[in-house]
Amino acid sequence: MLTRRGMVIGAALLGSTSLARRAGAAESSPFEAAVKLREAISRLPRKGGASLRIPAGLYRFRDSGQAALAFDDIEDLSIDATGAVLQFNERIAPISVVNCRNFRLRGGTIDWERPPFSQGDVVSIAADQRTVEIRVDAGFPVTGRESIETLATYDRASGLMSLGGIDSYNAVEHVQLAGPQRLRLVLSQPLGFKTGDTVVMRHQTYGVNAISLDRCDNAVLQDLAIHAAPGMAVIGARCNGVAITRLRLEPTPGSGRLMSTCADGIHLSSCRGKILIEDCFMRGMGDDCVNVLTPYLRVDQVVDPRTLAVSTRNHWWIPTADAVPPGHELVFLSGRNYRVLGQGRVRASEPGQIETVRLEGTCPRELAPGDLVMDATANQHRLEVRGCRFPGNRARGVLAHDHATIADCSFANQFESAILLSQSSWWLEGGPIDAVTIDRCTFSGTSRQGRRAAAIQIESYAARDGAEVEVLDPSPTGTVSISHCTFDQCHGPALSAHSIRDLRVTQNVFKDMPPEVIFLKNVEHPVIIENKCSPPGAIVDPDQATGHMSDRDNEGLRK
Repeated sequence: MLTRRGMVIGAALLGSTSLARRAGAAESSPFEAAVKLREAISRLPRKGGASLRIPAGLYRFRDSGQAALAFDDIEDLSIDATGAVLQFNERIAPISVVNCRNFRLRGGTIDWERPPFSQGDVVSIAADQRTVEIRVDAGFPVTGRESIETLATYDRASGLMSLGGIDSYNAVEHVQLAGPQRLRLVLSQPLGFKTGDTVVMRHQTYGVNAISLDRCDNAVLQDLAIHAAPGMAVIGARCNGVAITRLRLEPTPGSGRLMSTCADGIHLSSCRGKILIEDCFMRGMGDDCVNVLTPYLRVDQVVDPRTLAVSTRNHWWIPTADAVPPGHELVFLSGRNYRVLGQGRVRASEPGQIETVRLEGTCPRELAPGDLVMDATANQHRLEVRGCRFPGNRARGVLAHDHATIADCSFANQFESAILLSQSSWWLEGGPIDAVTIDRCTFSGTSRQGRRAAAIQIESYAARDGAEVEVLDPSPTGTVSISHCTFDQCHGPALSAHSIRDLRVTQNVFKDMPPEVIFLKNVEHPVIIENKCSPPGAIVDPDQATGHMSDRDNEGLRK
């Protein structure tokens, strides 16, 4: 039912057709119900406010080359989709929200009938280890024409990636059908598969997201369930105010699937204002649970003192590829160590793979190709991740940078770090690490990759000579506080902190951790007090580059 200002505009727009078979009515097919829903959306008023109720039922969408449900330039729209199941196949994008103000979506489920990945067991391996035959589960019909972008080994009992297992991108040279539900993969190199390994094969990793928010003000998503997507569950760019509450992101219950989305759970880029992610549950993603960032722009050329040619690697996966808007404030940073070189303001800009940015004044004299530009106007957010549960996924739990609070959350079984605070001129992700609080969180079984990743990892990386190199600048910046957290049986250290100014680690509990609990490098003012560690563990500063440490009243934690 569509209403506006309390008046019924079109009670028959959806009608009985939306009461799909799954809900007990057989008057129309789920495909016809989806068509009626799109017709209702096309009649929404752009101004003045409206509410749309999507009746419970099953809606199936065919690939039309555009988003299945598109909301463009609408103000004050409230949608209640409680009980509605939106089902997709192949590469159709479910929901696109562009340039909307006060958009609210409540309830509903998004799923893929045929997931954008396959899973099965290794049944044979050639002597050269480069040809592998996989018996694919019946719920993932295959033809031999599938593309395979990634391979990873999983444990069916736990639903997690295998300890010490395989995680490889772009390793499949050729795919062919070897029999009913059997795929023969020719690999570019041996990966170490063993007979009996359970393998998840992603057919697509980015590009098609369940919900896209682009240049929206005050977007609210609540009480949603998302079970699959070829890309991210929720992706947003250049929004002002985003609230995502009670999102349940997990493989379809009862399906036996080992993955939910092929990429991140929530990925927000250049969003301002308050960003609230609260009471969410996220499991099984092919990448990170939450990533909130402001992209860095890399200077390709200083055309003249007032004109720069810049590039970013993020534009291919965020919803909009607009250039930096005129009037936005910029900060210029060294690409080697993130030292601030100066500030400026955009007079005009031209989008493209290489963007042209024209300045009101002149750029710093020392600015050179390889240095960075940050849109300071876009980097004005306050991130709060509260009361969320992250029980296991392929990569990291939460990636954050500055002005972030992560509180009352539980992290378990991440393949890499549970929380990563990082900036990287290699990945062009920022802003600078600063004003981050981590409070009353629990960490268990993190860093399953078996490398030296910590439950909480703080680091900076730069692109140098075609490689990603850690920055250990003599003048680090940033403040991070970690308090009242519990770390239990993690596979790596509890904390690894490199190149920040102020670090406070207070009143935490470390239980059954590796012997080296905390790693420090070049931390100017570390304060580590009133923590408990059992059995005893160590604070390690391998290069003796850390400043004077205040460590007192700790039990079982020693330097």
